[in-house]
Amino acid sequence: MRLYRCFVLTLFIELFLSITFINAVPTVFKVDLYKREISTSIPNKKRFKLQQARLINKYSKLLKRDSQEPFISIPLVNEYYIDCSYYGLIIIGGQSFTVNFDTGSSDLWVPAIQCKFSECGIHNRFDPKKSPTFVPAPHPNLFTIDYGYDSTTVSGYIGLDTVTLGGITVTNQTFGLATVDDLNLVFEEDGILGLAFPQLSSLKAPCVIKSMKDQNVLDHSIVAFHLGRYKLDHSDKNFMNIGGIDPNAYVGEIVYNDILDNLLGSWGYWAIMMDDIYVDKASMGATNSSAIIDTGTANIWGDPSCVKDIHYNIPGSYFDGYLWYIPCDTKTVVSLVFNSVAYEINPIELVVQEIMLGPLCQSAIQENPKGLPRKFWLVGAFFLSNVYSVFDFDNHQIGFAKAK
Repeated sequence: MRLYRCFVLTLFIELFLSITFINAVPTVFKVDLYKREISTSIPNKKRFKLQQARLINKYSKLLKRDSQEPFISIPLVNEYYIDCSYYGLIIIGGQSFTVNFDTGSSDLWVPAIQCKFSECGIHNRFDPKKSPTFVPAPHPNLFTIDYGYDSTTVSGYIGLDTVTLGGITVTNQTFGLATVDDLNLVFEEDGILGLAFPQLSSLKAPCVIKSMKDQNVLDHSIVAFHLGRYKLDHSDKNFMNIGGIDPNAYVGEIVYNDILDNLLGSWGYWAIMMDDIYVDKASMGATNSSAIIDTGTANIWGDPSCVKDIHYNIPGSYFDGYLWYIPCDTKTVVSLVFNSVAYEINPIELVVQEIMLGPLCQSAIQENPKGLPRKFWLVGAFFLSNVYSVFDFDNHQIGFAKAK
């Protein structure tokens, strides 16, 4: 009898441990992403000015520390119709929206019901009256976004509501409701969902992922991206993971990089150290550079002198006074080096096929606008499409592995 009881007790303990182990495995959620392609209707010179205005506004903190704005000012969060971007579905107060997922900003905003058709077109608009959980933010509750070119702005008011992303729901999430939107007629997604750290938030609120962790609906504050390599495989899909990583999205191991503790890191950017840049395995002297990893940006922007050296080593390169161009069929391999690992950019990902100058295509690598720090790099989707990228809020690190 004692032997029987011991046997039953052993089975119970094993069953309990197995259930505990299963429950301890982090749940990884998946969000399908859609790619908005580059518009080819914009002259290259105007596109260049738009891109540089975007950089200067989004990273204005690198140029000046203090600003006296009459309203809350949100840094520019995307290149919109001048470049590609990746967006997916969220639900706010029971209402559906598409948003660009941007690791270069921290705030969430969508169009408000008050936004006129002449500005917002057929985009989805948030109606507070249709949400039983909406709460207006206390005063002052206005915001404005200055895009720095042709007086383009987005502005409105601030509220709190329930937000659902990837099947995960958080309550009392702060977000902006745009009543004036000069951009919504020219891009597909309705708004922006920032994924940077709270220090970068102009709404003085945690991003949605941070809220999920704070409300205990997420095991780990992690987002990871697979940006589909459509040029290589038309069936490749874009997706974002939340709460963990997808082992089927990459090959080899994920190598992590600590977030910088310098000024870039203190402002809340996903900023890490870049060891160097190689062109066909030859160093371009970009050692010990700071790099912000930004899913809301397409190009790779960097130190002008180094960008010149990169293109001098790509046969057939040409600079028109604004943009660098390279042969559309280039075979040159450019690699970015992080934590002693060189990540190659497939040559087909190095060319922007939608923007051509005769037989040449725009290069994915361009020079920073004047005023941004030397040895500062902004690394966007043309690099990230080559890797599986992991943004770990809990441990303040970014991981890369070769994309499968």
